[in-house]
Amino acid sequence: MTMKYEVASFAGGNTSGGTLPPAAERHNNNGGDVAVPVGYRFKPTDEELVKHYLMDKAFNSASPLPSYIGRDIQASRFLNLPPHRLVSLMSNGEREWFLFIHQDLESEAIWTTRGEVRRMVGNGVGFWRSFQGSEKPICDSSGAPLGFKSQSTYFSAASSSSSSKKTHWKLHEYRLHSPPNIRGQEWVLARLIRGTDYNRNN
Repeated sequence: MTMKYEVASFAGGNTSGGTLPPAAERHNNNGGDVAVPVGYRFKPTDEELVKHYLMDKAFNSASPLPSYIGRDIQASRFLNLPPHRLVSLMSNGEREWFLFIHQDLESEAIWTTRGEVRRMVGNGVGFWRSFQGSEKPICDSSGAPLGFKSQSTYFSAASSSSSSKKTHWKLHEYRLHSPPNIRGQEWVLARLIRGTDYNRNN
């Protein structure tokens, strides 16, 4: 697979998208990482994330992303840690992290109020907030449905507290339109985004 990268600043040129030149790739046939030159950034589209990465993960056990770009995590662990603790698991120096979340929970602490959907994090240290009906379909170039994308914002403190605070953390989640009918292979691909007003304590 040739991964989609963006040239952030290469040889004095402007930012542009493109696939990584073959000469710049190093593949490990045993599933190892891919080495890329300085200045390249992993910038896939929503369609590419679902079609080339989430589908691959759902139907195959091996991770389709190098470990410095994406990690596997159980849903129970993901929902037990606030975002700034999640990114400590990864250190790519970017503002975006990719996580394959394995749906190991029978149920989550989810509640709905005034059209908002909230998922509690940890012991009430915060919650992810999205809106009912905000999930958007992702289709390929021919219009065939591939999956769905939802977006959430992280709030610190318990949802029942008047001191709940909106943070800079955003979460984009990608789900397959037709997930494999194999127990234990329920995966969601998450793009965790750190805003520019980053505070390491929230």
